[in-house]
Amino acid sequence: MTPSKRRSWIFLFTSQVIKYLLLALFGFGMVCLITPIFGNFQILETLVEVVLQGFWRLAIVVLCLMAASAVVESLRQ
Repeated sequence: MTPSKRRSWIFLFTSQVIKYLLLALFGFGMVCLITPIFGNFQILETLVEVVLQGFWRLAIVVLCLMAASAVVESLRQ
């Protein structure tokens, strides 16, 4: 077994952000599946519009963080 490499703080932060972003996306998917059962189609439509605007912005920020962490890790090696 090889010893684990020490990662930079930006790499660890990016992995945490990705983990929680995917967890939030999973939770939102569950809400989208459960909401029509109660007959709230109007609320679901509004919720999807609002959440998708924020999700795309967060996804772009995460992609930038991933690129920055890749550069930092490659410079450390």
